[in-house]
Amino acid sequence: MINGILLIDKPKGITSFDVIRKLRKITRIKKMGHTGTLDPFATGLMQVCTNKATKVIRFLSSQKKSYQAILKLGIKTDTADITGNIIETKAIPDLSDLDLEKIKGQILSISEQIPPNYSAIKIAGKRAFSLARKNIDFEIKKRPMKVYSFEIIKINNDEIEFLVTVSKGTYIRTLSESLAEILGTIGTTKELRRIKINEISVENAIGLEQLNSENWQDSIKTIEEILYDFPKINPSEKEIDRLKMGQRIPCKLADIDFIMIKDFEQKCIGFAEIKENVIHPRIIF
Repeated sequence: MINGILLIDKPKGITSFDVIRKLRKITRIKKMGHTGTLDPFATGLMQVCTNKATKVIRFLSSQKKSYQAILKLGIKTDTADITGNIIETKAIPDLSDLDLEKIKGQILSISEQIPPNYSAIKIAGKRAFSLARKNIDFEIKKRPMKVYSFEIIKINNDEIEFLVTVSKGTYIRTLSESLAEILGTIGTTKELRRIKINEISVENAIGLEQLNSENWQDSIKTIEEILYDFPKINPSEKEIDRLKMGQRIPCKLADIDFIMIKDFEQKCIGFAEIKENVIHPRIIF
């Protein structure tokens, strides 16, 4: 059984679940999960966990993510991206003398947003996009989020290309609309590419078309490689044996929600919580 993580460069035009479905056929592994959905029109980095590595999805999903996006100004669509129907148009102001630092400050100050109606958020047990397609009225509440960094890298007539790093749960489509509003108009996301998850770059990923049943194992990454900056402990062999049996062991470390347990070969054997100088095993491989 191979427990690891595949770094995939998702192509445009397929869903994130399509990626999983294709990988299952290639690897013959049924138990798989990814760490963050990309819309069909979006491309870029997906982390796909296999077998027991699916237990670390909770850690990977919470990591900050970086995107490169193109905002098209002057139009608003029902899906908040270029694939939707245009529902509004508006004139585009002169963009020749923008105060980029002021705009950056305004974007960085955003701390909450209302996700798009066409999203996977559940409303009374139903996906929002499913309700939207049926023209059923519903309300999505504001959600907290954080923008860690933002930079406009190109302005070309009615299009603005930008780089942004955000927290879990941030919708770039909504952020694009916020940027358009700051500029005094409306807009929709034309292109979107996830370029990093934490410090793991899409440059380290592989395209689906490059994988086959004979070579996919060459691309599998270990949990230790991906969670390289996670806090770690190295118990003794006897302590590891106890942790594997679900027993708690004393320590002199400060409280921490989760810490990686590594054996004498520096392999991850699981994760634990430290509370009141006691190590509590929570996930054991």
